[in-house]
Amino acid sequence: MNKLLNRIYKKLRFSSILFKKLVTQNFKTHNEGFSYLSDSDVRLKDLLDKRNVEKSEAAQYHRDLSNALYRSFRTSDISYKDICEIVAGKLVYSKSGFTPDAVQQVLVDNYCKTNGLFQEVLFDFMNREPDQNYIVEGKSIFGNINEDEILKAANEVQRSGYSKIPFTLPTEKINELVSWSKNLDYTIIDDSLNGKYFKSKVDFENIQYAKASASEDDLKNNNLVMKICLDPFLVSVIQSVLGSKVDILHLAMWWSFNIGKPSSEAAQYFHYDLDSLRWLKVFIYLTDVGPNNGPHIAIPGSHKLGGKNYKLLRKRYNRVTDQEMSTEQSGEVVEFHGKAGTIIIGDTRCWHKGKEVMEGNRLILQPTFAPSMFLKKLV
Repeated sequence: MNKLLNRIYKKLRFSSILFKKLVTQNFKTHNEGFSYLSDSDVRLKDLLDKRNVEKSEAAQYHRDLSNALYRSFRTSDISYKDICEIVAGKLVYSKSGFTPDAVQQVLVDNYCKTNGLFQEVLFDFMNREPDQNYIVEGKSIFGNINEDEILKAANEVQRSGYSKIPFTLPTEKINELVSWSKNLDYTIIDDSLNGKYFKSKVDFENIQYAKASASEDDLKNNNLVMKICLDPFLVSVIQSVLGSKVDILHLAMWWSFNIGKPSSEAAQYFHYDLDSLRWLKVFIYLTDVGPNNGPHIAIPGSHKLGGKNYKLLRKRYNRVTDQEMSTEQSGEVVEFHGKAGTIIIGDTRCWHKGKEVMEGNRLILQPTFAPSMFLKKLV
């Protein structure tokens, strides 16, 4: 009974904090997008946005940042218990290689209550170092790449959340991966299965389910997959955006199929990800993706601090319908189309989804990069 009452109290407390944010949120549009941050959080965001601080400014910056953190966390109901949960979770991960599931639940709640500020503070605290070069040396699969092209893509990701890079995967490599993919065993995923997924090869002549997901082990054991995912150009862009060395946090590849309706299990409703404190995903189309082939859809700019309406954040981590998104969220919805070989780097803190497949089948390869494996293995 006490556990139930405690759970109810937490939900009511969460709803109360988000309601206060709704009342006080100060929606603004500007040249770089939009912001739903309440006035009490704007000061902290401005201080976090400052990347370079002179030695002579450091003491004053520390005082200002400390005060802004205290005010923002207090008004957002970030508790000592929350901080202890995160610190303990990181210590447990450091000792065991596993992160307790409760840690992510705390991160989700506090992401919502601060519109991303909480995670940004933790990421800066744990990962950023000044004056580092994140350009990776080595021959790219895309040919000769210069630093200007890397920084152009990185700046685009920082600004809008996405960059469709100006290079495509060579045709022979696409064909090799598609041919290989058709012989794998997949985890079959569909809303009708109620979470009871099963392993099977895909019968492409008799499609019944929304999604078939390859195993991470199969992908890691394919040299071509790893060569593509760890290409110096891609890694250089990602490290330049995050300001930190990165590794592959997750590695995924899946087929999406036309089953006549959108699927929540196949992520075909709007949502945002919370894979780590900060991360980036690479979407590599291995089939042609037009308007009817299930393109990736996103609202660029909604990855930024304050980029989400608190009305939608009240739903925590639940899916959001197109109607709710069009009614409550500012920003233009963008579809990413492209021929097989198209590569998109995305910050999936943005509201995003996969569009329902209405024609053909879609195959996509998706590595996720992050500076830490902190949330990779949940228990």
